[in-house]
Amino acid sequence: MIRLAPLTDEKHVTLELKDLLDSGVSLYVQSGLHVYSEWLKSRGYVFRTMDDLYEAAEDYEDLFGRIAARLLSDASGNCLYLYIGYPYDLTEVLIAEAEKAGVAVEILPGVSDSSLAFPGQRVDCSFAATGLPDTFNPALSYSISEVDSFLRAAALKEALLEYYPAELEIRIASFSQGKYASISAPLYELDRQGNYDPTCIVFVPAVPFEKLERFGIGDLEYVMDRLRAPDGCPWDKEQTHQSIRNDFLEESYEVADALDRNDLDSLCEELGDVLMHIVFHASIGRQYSEFTFRDIVTDIVRKMVFRHPHVFGSAVVRTSDDVLANWDRLKKEEKHYSGVSDEMKRIPKCFPGLLRSRKIQSKAAKIGFDFDSPESALKKVHEEADELFQAMQEGRGQEEEYGDLLFSVVNVGRLLHLEPEELMQKSNEKFIRRISEMESMSHERGMELSQMDVEAQDELWEKTKNAHK
Repeated sequence: MIRLAPLTDEKHVTLELKDLLDSGVSLYVQSGLHVYSEWLKSRGYVFRTMDDLYEAAEDYEDLFGRIAARLLSDASGNCLYLYIGYPYDLTEVLIAEAEKAGVAVEILPGVSDSSLAFPGQRVDCSFAATGLPDTFNPALSYSISEVDSFLRAAALKEALLEYYPAELEIRIASFSQGKYASISAPLYELDRQGNYDPTCIVFVPAVPFEKLERFGIGDLEYVMDRLRAPDGCPWDKEQTHQSIRNDFLEESYEVADALDRNDLDSLCEELGDVLMHIVFHASIGRQYSEFTFRDIVTDIVRKMVFRHPHVFGSAVVRTSDDVLANWDRLKKEEKHYSGVSDEMKRIPKCFPGLLRSRKIQSKAAKIGFDFDSPESALKKVHEEADELFQAMQEGRGQEEEYGDLLFSVVNVGRLLHLEPEELMQKSNEKFIRRISEMESMSHERGMELSQMDVEAQDELWEKTKNAHK
């Protein structure tokens, strides 16, 4: 039997723990350097510490494994381990190893350090600074023990600042002269105290949502639920999947615009707007029992794992092209496509025309239905241009032939590995810039551009064109 209990001062030892100590049980203490170990020595209790393991271990996983091995190797088979703070990570390792060895593990109750250090304070969650959680919930209060160095305090501060305001008042306590003494300090000064030792404990109070300065996805879900609550925002409550469709598209285009401008501040903002719409749809979906945000995340995680067997499985790929080929094969398997036409039909019709054309042509190329070079595709452009000219002469079929011409132009760009939609936008911008320069030139001549004849406008056009060569 291995028993675990918190290391505390003599005044707060439980009767059960006192009886165990007096029974001569094989005793281990996390650290002989801790002040609480002094009273054990003064009462003649003989114990062995884990200080040497702390010095020898490469990391905490290695340390917990070494501690578990030492406790399990105790010749008596009946030992007591007094820990500092909260042994959750150690307990997980110890229980797993003890089960293999057929040894029982029991965690004894005791008075926690946080109760002694911060009497009267509600503590929702406690852990040691040696094993910080992946996330914090500001709605809960925390007690973090074993803040025994400046580096540990700095790491804790950095983790907390992701969630809490820098000015948040926290409490820092250490054991001195037989009792805990605490001070208050703003969070940003957590690593500036200079009194760190194994007894140092930090208390972080719960913070109301309205006072937070940084937020996570759960906070965004809360905001959306609040907006759509019966007493929320009238507009948000009325929306449906279809009513916010165009807004979602606009926000997506604004993300693309921020990328084109390489404006990272705008990119961050616009990505937030897109994320808000995803959460918006999730809120609507949950209201009508269609799907939830967790369903959305579950679907994409499953998809990414399935389509990356070279990362999450045993498949082997050597190049990015191999990855794309594998992705395409797995997508067909996942979507149950019966042929290339099925794939083409699944390309969203709401895509910009040039983009959709390029994707349709790429699907056709994968089955070999393609031009053998950009030059041969360009010949097709000339053919389509002639057919459009003929249709114009005949006064019929112009729409179809014009569409065919655009489709053939996209083919040339695809074979040149160019993005038609992107380049079309660049040409639009170039045209706007040249018209702006032509207007400036016409103003220098005391005229409006619209007042100039075609020959004069062509002259200005050529000047702006040559100026950028």
